[in-house]
Amino acid sequence: MIKKVGLKNFKRIESEEFLLTDFDLLVGINNSGKSTLLQALAIWQYCVDQFKRTKRKGKTGIQIVLPDFTALPLPEFNLLWKDKTERKNVKKDGKNKPELILIEISVFWDSTSLDANKTTKIEKCLTIQLRYATPLSIYAIPKCGFDEFNELIKLKDFPQIVYVPPFSGLEPVEKWLDDGNLRQNVGKGQPGSVLRNLLYRVIDKTDEEGDLIKPENNQNWIEIQKLVQEWFGITLKPPVYEKGQSTQITVNYTVGKKEFDIISAGSGFHQILTLLAFFHGYPGITTILFDEPDAHLHINLQKQILSYFKQKKKKHTISYSYSLRRIYPRRRSKLHYINLVR
Repeated sequence: MIKKVGLKNFKRIESEEFLLTDFDLLVGINNSGKSTLLQALAIWQYCVDQFKRTKRKGKTGIQIVLPDFTALPLPEFNLLWKDKTERKNVKKDGKNKPELILIEISVFWDSTSLDANKTTKIEKCLTIQLRYATPLSIYAIPKCGFDEFNELIKLKDFPQIVYVPPFSGLEPVEKWLDDGNLRQNVGKGQPGSVLRNLLYRVIDKTDEEGDLIKPENNQNWIEIQKLVQEWFGITLKPPVYEKGQSTQITVNYTVGKKEFDIISAGSGFHQILTLLAFFHGYPGITTILFDEPDAHLHINLQKQILSYFKQKKKKHTISYSYSLRRIYPRRRSKLHYINLVR
């Protein structure tokens, strides 16, 4: 579980640390920095995934180009730096010389180890450094170097994060996408464009013998169906897609004897499906970041989805980002953290 996050020179934050628990609610008025923290963690996870694909050693960074950057939508990289300032002048030997400003994103967590029949917790940390190159490219490196990074990722409690941006409109037709293209759409802030893909990944699971688990035996799918029936009074049908044959993924629901494509439902229904699909469709995830999960939801549904994820907090670290403008308009423009475990 992530215990603390440190940010330096990232967007509006010069230097700050954030203490987290296994279930947190980030609240504040619009543009107070709620999404900034979530986006930093999304970039941290993106860099970790890129590092895993390399076979680097030592302390030489990897180049990241903007077209391949799927953590969040950006027209140019200098928008990640505080005040869009990626370098400063430093006086050396009586002369002003430019010095690059590095972004640092640090994630701290407790790692458990068994020593002499005694379980101990040791704080671990991985800091990602970003160095500006051009508007279309940056360099990323684990501050500790790749040798130590390769040891950290072997830990069973090494964080695995998924960032869920606010819901966007659903596409009328959706082709199957591989993981890279799916992450790219999510990174662009378009989770609605891949909702059917996300739902299909929930049921696209095999057992130990490699046989496909039928939807009626898939516990995650059964739970999604149960919640949809309870909250909306409709029956969600399993996604239909045949690899090598189908050209698109279809997901329907039934009301009485009539069947509809999910695009026929309301935005609140789509929002709930997106949250559940992310939660149940990503194996091995330890931390889930929901940005504006209350969007499009009636107040009763907001309470129900909040209660549901509070019950699930034992298996995941869950962070919510809410805007309080509609609820508490007189509060100061400040980011608040509420520990919902209490």
